[in-house]
Amino acid sequence: MPGRDSERRVDLTKRLARKGPRKLLALDGGGIRGVLSLHILGRIEELLIKESKRPDYRLADYFDYVAGTSTGGIIAAGIALGMSVAEILDFYVKNGAAMFDKASIMRRLRYEYNSEPLAKQLKRVFGEDTTLGAKELECLLLLVMRNATTDSPWPLCNNPFAKYNDPAHPACNTKLPLWQLVRASTAAPTYFPPGSHYVWRQIVHFCRRRRDHVQQSDISDVSDGDGGSLLDQGAAGKPRLGDGHG
Repeated sequence: MPGRDSERRVDLTKRLARKGPRKLLALDGGGIRGVLSLHILGRIEELLIKESKRPDYRLADYFDYVAGTSTGGIIAAGIALGMSVAEILDFYVKNGAAMFDKASIMRRLRYEYNSEPLAKQLKRVFGEDTTLGAKELECLLLLVMRNATTDSPWPLCNNPFAKYNDPAHPACNTKLPLWQLVRASTAAPTYFPPGSHYVWRQIVHFCRRRRDHVQQSDISDVSDGDGGSLLDQGAAGKPRLGDGHG
């Protein structure tokens, strides 16, 4: 199972109950260029470790909300699981060639890379059974996908207090496998082939049940389609440990 030991892990529910300002980190896409983002994040982590005098200090201790799409979604999920930047970077260095393996010539007309190696590595690192609601996620995590059929966004977050993250709900978002959501977020048109059909079946099932309770523009024409990336944001600024949660 991924994530830190329970003794060191930050409890998300207790974290959300704290008062005060929140710190958000947004990461955009770019394939293997995510390594550049990781070098910047690595420097931030070094500064936080130095100031806290705790060698096990992680970005998950500092940021309350991490969002990402495509390769940024991979990094965001790793941060939320309490991985060090070095561990995430090692994942890219060791698996980059396999994850971003070129597709066949004919299939390259539709997308740039072969997705199967990526799915395999995401299962290995994040765990095949780890869900969006897993206790191993130490901060809020937002992953953004896109239904290529309707060209509509679908952001999903692990907020335990969200209305449609209730475990009793028949289409609870937090029961979706984390690796499949990350995979769907990486499925940018012409970059990776369409995302998980399982994820979109779950989304369609959810929409049909809640059609009368969600804005029409969000769900009225959702159908089984291709996953993809939409959000493309970045974040900058010098961190101050005094603003964080340890």
